[in-house]
Amino acid sequence: MNDAIIGAIIAAIVSAFVAIASLAFQYLSKKAERADRRDERLSEYQEWYRRTLFERPLSAVQAGYGWRQRLYDAVILISHDSSQVEQLREACRQARDWYDANALYLHDGLPTASAFNGLISAAASRTEDGRRIFFEHFDTLKQELSQRAKQLLSLEAVRAAGETAP
Repeated sequence: MNDAIIGAIIAAIVSAFVAIASLAFQYLSKKAERADRRDERLSEYQEWYRRTLFERPLSAVQAGYGWRQRLYDAVILISHDSSQVEQLREACRQARDWYDANALYLHDGLPTASAFNGLISAAASRTEDGRRIFFEHFDTLKQELSQRAKQLLSLEAVRAAGETAP
């Protein structure tokens, strides 16, 4: 065979090998890039889960406890100084607005009845019977908030344990 033909055949074989190697390298590179993006999305989803399904509800529980105390302070204040009616009304309005925006986080779903709502309504009533009901809801709400916090913390512990499991 002619040297030129042999050279052309060798060049064609080398070119085909280089092209195949280049395609294989591109495929492996894109596969690794897709795996990196998948891992990044998984990390983002885990962060979203932690923020949305743990931190936000836990923060709502903590704020709910704060509102419970503010309403208590307002009810006690008005029992000593009846001129503070407007302060009590404003506290009840703000607590209602806050609760309406956070009820889903305080409960595992939307509640049909809530000690928080009962607490607000009883605080606003300003009657002796309303005060009695207020303190019943005050104690019940403390139990509900404590139970929800324990539930959230145990769910987070299970989730965290699942992340560290091999």
